[in-house]
Amino acid sequence: QNTTIDFGKNGRQWTYQYCSELGYLQTPATKYVPLKNKALTLDFWKDYCTRIYGIETFPDTRRWNLRYGGKNPAVSKVFYFNGDEDPWKQASILETKNVFVHTFPLICDNCAHCVDLKSPPEGAPKEVDQARKQADRILRRWIHFESKIEQNGVMIDDRESEFMQHFMK
Repeated sequence: QNTTIDFGKNGRQWTYQYCSELGYLQTPATKYVPLKNKALTLDFWKDYCTRIYGIETFPDTRRWNLRYGGKNPAVSKVFYFNGDEDPWKQASILETKNVFVHTFPLICDNCAHCVDLKSPPEGAPKEVDQARKQADRILRRWIHFESKIEQNGVMIDDRESEFMQHFMK
């Protein structure tokens, strides 16, 4: 087991997180995750996590979801970009039901994992640009609203969300 930490290669840290906590292990094709490799079974991942990190038990996903809120996290001012072709999207927040939370799921057609994090190449899907522009408008409003609160020294509560929901349309 190589325990060297290389900050330039963050895949190891992410892999440790899903081996030890998240448990979102991508297995062969389903209607939700159309992977092609039939070798990526739960047994494969169990062996992989054991060989790489010495983790011999599956993550307690129930505990993780209870701690962090599962599909309804208690967060604010968060963007969730989910590409249609992203195999991780089923582990993400695809819609939010809590009107008092600043979570804006932006579905991006014809997009894969992390497409929103890269500079858009020539000919990138227009949905990426539209999602980024929407996120930029929302972010600017958040910053403007927060600066008003700081200037006036006003403490706010969940009514802020009602105000913000009005301006996020």
